[in-house]
Formats: sequence, C-alpha cells, structure tokens
Amino acid sequence: MRRTILLIEDSKSQADAIVPALADAGFEAIWEWTGLQGFKRAKAVKPDVVLLDIVLPDYSGYEVCRLLKGDEETSHIPVIMLTVKAGVDDVVQGFLSEADDYVRKPFDPRELRARIEAALRHKTRIEDLKKMSQQMEQAARTDTLTGLLSRLSMKDFLEVEFNRFRRYGSPLSCAFADIDRFKSINDSCGHATGDKVLVEVAKAVRACLRNTDLAARFGGDEFVLLFPETGPQDVRLPVERIFSTLRRSFIAADEPVIGVTVSVGIAGLPHAAIESADDLLKAADTAMYKAKQSGGNCLFVYDETFQKTW
Repeated sequence: MRRTILLIEDSKSQADAIVPALADAGFEAIWEWTGLQGFKRAKAVKPDVVLLDIVLPDYSGYEVCRLLKGDEETSHIPVIMLTVKAGVDDVVQGFLSEADDYVRKPFDPRELRARIEAALRHKTRIEDLKKMSQQMEQAARTDTLTGLLSRLSMKDFLEVEFNRFRRYGSPLSCAFADIDRFKSINDSCGHATGDKVLVEVAKAVRACLRNTDLAARFGGDEFVLLFPETGPQDVRLPVERIFSTLRRSFIAADEPVIGVTVSVGIAGLPHAAIESADDLLKAADTAMYKAKQSGGNCLFVYDETFQKTW
C-alpha cells in the first residue's frame, strides 16, 4: 500500500519539484499551499507524514505544527519541517513546536526520502506499541480461556452497580460459584480436561444470563455472576437453571467421563449487613463456602436457611 505524504508549501515551484520526487519514491503526494488548508486536509485525509514549510501565507509552520499535534485526529502524524532557515534557534523552535524532524532547503531528494522513511518506521513502532498496549488491556479485562470478564473487570462493574444501588435503591444480587472437586479433575484427567470443564461452565453461564447480567471467571475454578436490578429471591431460578444443566452435561476426556457439579452462594441488596461492594462479594463467597461444607452440588443464600440441591 502506498503511503500518503501531505506537503504544505506556499511555493508552487518548490511543490512542482517535491511532488514528482515523492511520486518517484513510491509515495502518494498531496499538496496544500496555506497552513489552514493544510491542517484541514490533514484532518480529512490522515496522511502518513506531513512535510511542512515554515514560511506560509497565513499561519507559520510552527503554528500549524502545534495545531496538528494538539488535535486528537492528527497528533499521531509525523511532521517534518522544511525551511531555508538554518539557524539553531529556528531548529530549536521547530522541535519545541513538536516537529518530529527538520530538513533544510535546498535538500537532496535522497535525504528527504530517508527522513520520511525514518519517520514512517517510528510511526509504525508507535502504532505497534499502542496495539500491544490495547491487547494487554483487553487481556486484563477479559479471561482469555473462557471469554468471560476478568476478575479486574468484575470488581469494577461491581463497584459501579453498588453505587447505583446506593443512589437509587435498586436491588442488586451477586452469585459466587465454585466447581466441586476441580483439583481432582486436573489431577486425574489433566489440565487440558480441566480447561475444557471451565469452558463448558462458561458456556452454560452465557446461555442462561440476561443481556443486563454480568459474568466473570474470578480465578481458578471460581465464577462470579452479577444481577443488576434483581433481588436474591429472583436470582435463584436463573442460577439453578445455569448450574443444574451442568450435572446433566457430561464432558468426555480421553478415558473417564466427567460430570460437573458446582457449589453456589447468593447475596443480595438491600441487606443491613452489606455496606460496600466488597461486602456483597464476601457475603456471596461466604454462602458459597456454606454450600461447599454441605457437600457441594447445592445453592445457599447468604444469611438465610434457603438451600437448593441440584
């Protein structure tokens, strides 16, 4: 793909020399002769590099450079200053305007091409770093194995929903689920089978949740489900539906056939003993441990005698 170079140059004779040289070097060249038009064209076209003369009929090249670097749409575009001014003060002022490079006129076309290619390499490196950063951020927000939210994301959403409850009084419920005897599955069948179990649990969760509900793999074999605008009594049925299906779903490994059971705890708001988002999560966790201590494969509601065996 040909790279686009925007030339902002008030001299037609200079442009007539530079544009063909850029074309010969394999670039697509666009010419504007005023600073304002050049800035507008940069926003519209998003060129790969801007070649910017300092002496222009309206704004100075320094001012145009500051406009380009100060605008979110164009700040990432490398700017190479072109000028006959060769003093150190001029070069310093160019860099203070956030220019990426500086080429003095008259210049050898080979030097200009080399500086453009250097600017393009730097731009590519920056774009790669941004992409990597975005991927890392996405990985931090999403569990890569199951596709559910990560622990970090769920804690953020939990805080948001708790604040909504505190402001508007809307009910809010949280379910904490833990796969029964998951370590023995890993030990007897291998971690690949254990991963398959986690993926199947995540599928069961996604299949039964409403669009407004949230689910996360909270760590290891733990899952957290968040139900906005829903009290704990109304959460029981969807939670039962999710996890009772797992007992009937068998996950085949190379040798054994594995039936999966889950222990679940539910906590909800309003509740006099729950004063924070962390309290809500801990209450659901406490109810889940009660289910574990009862032999697993069941559901407990925090601070209630309600129990459901799948």
